[in-house]
Amino acid sequence: MDKKYFKLNVPIGTRIISSRGDFVVEEVPDDAFDFFQRGSQWLSLVPEAVEGLSKLSETKLKSLLALKERQDMTEDVAIIQEALEQILLTRTETAEDKSKSQKKQEA
Repeated sequence: MDKKYFKLNVPIGTRIISSRGDFVVEEVPDDAFDFFQRGSQWLSLVPEAVEGLSKLSETKLKSLLALKERQDMTEDVAIIQEALEQILLTRTETAEDKSKSQKKQEA
C-alpha cells in the first residue's frame, strides 16, 4: 500500500526503536504499511486510505481491524471499517449484476 495513505503520529526527528533497527523519522517511510500492520503506533491512516485498503483482502482487513481495535486507534478503526463496507458493497453489486445478466440471457 502506498505511503501516501499514511501520516506520522510523531514529530519529524523522533527516534524510533524497532526490531528492524533504530532510526530517526524523517518522513513517512516507503514501507509504511509493513510497520502499520505490525502494530506501529507512530503511523496512522489518512481518510483517503479507504481506496488503498479496499484493494486488500477481507481477511487482511479484519486482521488489521482487530489489531487497531486492541490498540484503541479509533480513527484507523473507522477507516478500516469503511474499507470493509466498500468491499461488501462491491461484492453485493457484483452479485446483483451477475444475477441481472443471467436473467437477460435466459430471456
